[in-house]
Amino acid sequence: MKNLLVSDMTHFEERLPAIKQAGTGIEIQSFFLSIALDKSQAMLESHKAALSDFSGEKCLHGPFVGLMPGCMDAQIKQVTAKRMAQALFIAQELGCSRMVAHFGMNCKAQRRWDYVDRSAEFWTEFARICPDGFSVHVENVYDDRPDDILSLSRKLENPKIGITLDIGHANIFSKIPIWEWIEAYGNRLAHVHLHDNNGEEDEHLPLGQGSIDLDRVIVVLEKHAPMAVWSIEAEPTVSLAWLKSRGIWAG
Repeated sequence: MKNLLVSDMTHFEERLPAIKQAGTGIEIQSFFLSIALDKSQAMLESHKAALSDFSGEKCLHGPFVGLMPGCMDAQIKQVTAKRMAQALFIAQELGCSRMVAHFGMNCKAQRRWDYVDRSAEFWTEFARICPDGFSVHVENVYDDRPDDILSLSRKLENPKIGITLDIGHANIFSKIPIWEWIEAYGNRLAHVHLHDNNGEEDEHLPLGQGSIDLDRVIVVLEKHAPMAVWSIEAEPTVSLAWLKSRGIWAG
């Protein structure tokens, strides 16, 4: 059976009991805002206490609002590095083995090759402070094709920096079918955000409640990226039931 994570969707205290009961891992989204990083100590201690008996895999969703790893402005890049370092510290304190980070490129306004090159410089430096056994996975958001993050991964060739595919984002912002993203990434794909939508807004619907051909997505994931970790970024009960009905999750 597939090893699954469930995102708390920024509702950590509310969602944690159900995640524990389900027996999945957790993707923690409490610290994606910079203000949470600046006031993190009390939140960090409460999270550590709540997770003290948690035996599943833990992942932290890193900060992203206003951050750009490939920005031309050196000061913005410096702030991005600071925020990512803060998130790395929190991830280690919580016992996380991985962190998700947004690619951050506006593909309509930036020269792709420049952004990829500067991102490669950023993540090369960041990987140096990541401990062995810890990995960061770069996620598509507004990206209209898989090529740019794939190019970044090829430039890095670093086991500490992988790829996250958010299938909901790809369904909204790209005309390329999701399964072609998966085929392009192949075994470089380490983390997958699973949720549904109707192709217009980032609704984060439970699996099977939108227009994404999830059955085809699952088949292609199993074929081309069998080692990728799946993280449900939606209300978990319906999504887990959908996966159970396909024999993917035992429950």
